Amino acid sequence: MTETRSTTGGLSGAHARPEVSGARLPLRVRERSRSHPRASASTDGPTLFAVGVRIVPLVAVAFAAFVVSRPSIVARHETISIRAPVHSTIAEIEDLRRWTAWSPWGSDPVVALTFAGPSLGQGAALHWANDDNVGPGHLVISESVPGQRVELELTVTSPWRATRTMTLSASRVSELETELMWDLSGRRSVIDKALAIVTDGDDVIDEAFRDALKRLKVVAEMEALRVHARASEMPVEPTRVETINTPEIGPTSPSGPSELGPE
Repeated sequence: MTETRSTTGGLSGAHARPEVSGARLPLRVRERSRSHPRASASTDGPTLFAVGVRIVPLVAVAFAAFVVSRPSIVARHETISIRAPVHSTIAEIEDLRRWTAWSPWGSDPVVALTFAGPSLGQGAALHWANDDNVGPGHLVISESVPGQRVELELTVTSPWRATRTMTLSASRVSELETELMWDLSGRRSVIDKALAIVTDGDDVIDEAFRDALKRLKVVAEMEALRVHARASEMPVEPTRVETINTPEIGPTSPSGPSELGPE
């Protein structure tokens, strides 16, 4: 029996090696790959959890940088003209007990007000509670220039603690007109900056005092009108007329005056 060889040098017939490129995977291997599809899919790319783990720190860092970059200085300013003398306008500010007629807290009957210290001037204090608009807190007069300016320390304790400096200055425009300037200033902490993104407490205070200044204008002008009305209705003291008694003089004769004497 003779063997025949192919032109490539390999064995022909039953002993020839099969073509590898056209060969199929054994049945057992094919069944294993079908029973575990996730094993092959897991290597296709990163999972959603892995993406989240990478993105969350980047978002946190970006948010922190944005918060830190926000302004640290708070400054609010408002000017209003009041048809009232300077002394009567500033009198409504120097006495904190008069704030009940026009301040953001005095118009709300639910808010509990407490006064401390002197009746007016430096050291006078006003505390309030249960205020949903501005939040509970207190005011203390830190400096007072009679007839000109009042400086106060405003502290709000909820929803977070914040301290601001508030100044009310009055300048004379004419005898019956005053220009009142309101200034609010302070510094924001990092917590203030972060919370201000959701709700800006300084904007809430700003809006509340803008409305309060309008009420102050009405109160001061009404008081000036009452003072003017009382001044114009003051009774005038009557002029006293003294009566001079003179003796009676009898009829005179053509020749001259008649002699006076007993009959």
